[in-house]
Amino acid sequence: MIDSKDIKNIFKEQFPFLLESSIDLLMSIGKLKDYKNKETIIRFDQKTDTISFVLDGMVRGFYIDENGEEKTVFLRPTRTFFAPPETIDGQKKSKYTYEAVGSTEMICFPFTAFEEFTKTDLGIAQLFIAGLKETTLTLVFRVETLVGKMPEERYLALLEQHPQFFQKAYNKHIANYLGITPNSLSRIIKRIKRGE
Repeated sequence: MIDSKDIKNIFKEQFPFLLESSIDLLMSIGKLKDYKNKETIIRFDQKTDTISFVLDGMVRGFYIDENGEEKTVFLRPTRTFFAPPETIDGQKKSKYTYEAVGSTEMICFPFTAFEEFTKTDLGIAQLFIAGLKETTLTLVFRVETLVGKMPEERYLALLEQHPQFFQKAYNKHIANYLGITPNSLSRIIKRIKRGE
């Protein structure tokens, strides 16, 4: 279990621009949460106003399509922020279910309080912007690879851009995230290992 001293050190290391006072502000509203593998963090149709930082583990966001199949939309690895898009306006229910991939620890902040701090604390404002940039770049990368690359190219691009996904996520989640079947992913991995 990660303690408050460890969390402070993680924030100092990950975001060196944060002052001690900014970290203390965040810690004053943060709640440490622990999830087991496949435990639901947020259910489809649930309202939430939480923004979280993944300290360890991974979060997967998915929906169930009309055929009853899970479609993975989000994978948020260790040391990234995660919040349902609906959190930003605070009024809508989540379109997705979010679950832990492996044992996952997060520190969760009420979004409204976090947002208020951005108005008075430059470090927290920078942190908010850094989180938005990382999330935006991840989504743009995903759209570009899905639109412009063949399955094997998507796999290689994801492996290069986000190797941390492969440390925590299951192959079936990665395949789904790439828009291919687990069997296709398995064949791609075998071909690459054989050097074809």
